[in-house]
Amino acid sequence: MDKVIWFIDTRSPEIGHSTIKKIIDIVNSFAVPIDIILDKRTRSVERLYLPDWPEDKQQLARHRTQQNQFASELQRSLSDKNIKHRIVDVVDADYMTVLNKCLNPRVNNLLIINDQPLSKRHPIFQHLCQLPCSVLLLTTKPWHSPFNVLAAVDPLHENARPQTLDTTIVEWARKWGDRPDAEWQLVHCCFVSPLYLKHKKAIVGIHTDELDNFARASGVPKSKTRLLQGNPESVLPQYIKESQTDLLVIGLVARTRLRNFLVGSTTTLLLASPPCDMLFIKTI
Repeated sequence: MDKVIWFIDTRSPEIGHSTIKKIIDIVNSFAVPIDIILDKRTRSVERLYLPDWPEDKQQLARHRTQQNQFASELQRSLSDKNIKHRIVDVVDADYMTVLNKCLNPRVNNLLIINDQPLSKRHPIFQHLCQLPCSVLLLTTKPWHSPFNVLAAVDPLHENARPQTLDTTIVEWARKWGDRPDAEWQLVHCCFVSPLYLKHKKAIVGIHTDELDNFARASGVPKSKTRLLQGNPESVLPQYIKESQTDLLVIGLVARTRLRNFLVGSTTTLLLASPPCDMLFIKTI
């Protein structure tokens, strides 16, 4: 990770103390610069007839004042912690255009976004697969001590996953989990369809062997690996809860070249209701 970009939707800019602590921890731990993009656009204002009404002009002025107050408070919080940062406002331009200008094509970028209720999510959530970088989704949950990282891999390369994706997931998990104040683990889910229950032992054996082989090739001790049996949509969130995982490192895959939609049921479910902070890894 060479550069961090934090994207904030200022329609609902409540940033909790735990989120600020996470940002400070990331910037200090990885010694990276951070750009903060504040999307201040008001969608209704883009419909030209609305600003002509006096009451809407007053409401817009109040909204702009709140946005500016938020920006000032955020700058003060980061400056108090000696966090070097640059704030970029999005008012008239398209947020994707601004984001692409902030990304450095020569380095490894990380985009941070804050989780929002489904009904209030920013349009950027619809374009995660199109973003040319990995994405960290921050929830409001505070991190534990030690910081627990879980890397979810699929060494059998099912569901059209590129072979290099799992290797990249392990690389990112090491970056976060090899610190003195952190721990990390490699996990793989094995689901056996009811149609093949009579072959369950053999299927589980195949998944176990492939996980062991991948871990050995990646230099991961067997003590750091865990095979979860069952539907990943159920067993993975449950294990995250039981193990008090703070960060799930998982792959982000577009299932079709024509439309970059998330079709993977596990990723879609976790994104709809994140069980912890999630780091979506892409092969760029």
